Amino acid sequence: MSIAYSQGTTERSAGVSVVIVQRMNGSIVPLMPRCSLAAMSGIDSTIAKFLGLAAATEAIAEEAARQAAEPIEAAAKARVPVDTGALQDSIHIESEVENGVADARVVAGGESAPYAVFVEFAPDNEPFLRPAADDGKDEAVKTVEGIIAAVIR
Repeated sequence: MSIAYSQGTTERSAGVSVVIVQRMNGSIVPLMPRCSLAAMSGIDSTIAKFLGLAAATEAIAEEAARQAAEPIEAAAKARVPVDTGALQDSIHIESEVENGVADARVVAGGESAPYAVFVEFAPDNEPFLRPAADDGKDEAVKTVEGIIAAVIR
């Protein structure tokens, strides 16, 4: 799940919109409709305040995506089969902002547990990442909505 945002300004107005999206097959698919955080015109001091918010949108969007991924990370750690604990310890969140999209991913494996893909996708194994994402999707959306609501208050 990702949070995409766009911002724009004109001489007398400013606007920011946020949409929660999911990347599917290389495309970005909205999980909920685009919602306008604000569109203001007229009062210069109000616009200046809003532009300050717009400048912080990228950091806010990345933090919202990261917080939304936390319950999915916890669920994946709870679901993963544990032998040595290396695979469970490898589960973590990576986040970035690219082209206006804040993206947070729950990742497993790496150098300490290169076999993660086999545990997730082997026919005889129970997957742990996908079910964690499926189960945590609604909570992730609520987390992002709460963060957005707190920002615009």
